[in-house]
Amino acid sequence: DYLRKNQLNFQREMPIDNENENYFEDKSNEGNPANVAHKKMIGTKIKSAIESLPEKLKSPFVLYELQGFKYKEIGKILGIPLNTVKVTLLRARKHLQKELKEYKHD
Repeated sequence: DYLRKNQLNFQREMPIDNENENYFEDKSNEGNPANVAHKKMIGTKIKSAIESLPEKLKSPFVLYELQGFKYKEIGKILGIPLNTVKVTLLRARKHLQKELKEYKHD
């Protein structure tokens, strides 16, 4: 009920902020400056790739992967059916795989 009442107030665009950067960080080999710089660069590329997603793919992806919402919750928040949420997340992941293909071995 709360989500339904406040759905109009909910901002559909989901920004990626510095708070979510820890999600991408790998804590292994933290002391090596080259590794730290490389991992920071990769994190920036991932953030950029997510930002470049079309809005209809980005919002569900951010809600699920970064904010931890469940499929049903995302459907209610965005006002879309459950299967649409699943398909949208799949398309977002495929899009990101294509964008980040060159960093596969990193």
